[in-house]
Amino acid sequence: MYKLHAFAQSGNTYKVALLLQALRQPWTAIHLPFEEFAKGIQRSDSWRQDMNPMGEIPVLEVGAKFIRPAVYDDNLTIVVTMREKPLLRIRLEYEVFRGEELLATGFSAHAFCDLTGRPTRPPPTFAERMAAKFQ
Repeated sequence: MYKLHAFAQSGNTYKVALLLQALRQPWTAIHLPFEEFAKGIQRSDSWRQDMNPMGEIPVLEVGAKFIRPAVYDDNLTIVVTMREKPLLRIRLEYEVFRGEELLATGFSAHAFCDLTGRPTRPPPTFAERMAAKFQ
């Protein structure tokens, strides 16, 4: 699934969303609140590091590489890996195998958000468990 990180009133966001709809691609919008956009969050060091080095929006995030096909009755194994300690963002990497044969790789990125959709720190219990795993 595509993730569109965007400012809802942006013409460029509208163009990307329209294209995804026209191509009938599954997608979800991660809206940047107007207050954050007006403050220039997209130009911040954290945005440039985590989202887009150019400091621009929208950002379309997707990650999948299909290597070999699978069929309905295949017995598949999916390996999920978290390589780095999550802070505000969690990146999971996926490998899909049929026996020893690698069929696909991919990734997904997730963030902790408050009820208004703004990024926030993870709950203390989650942070403690991750700190123990990534010592």
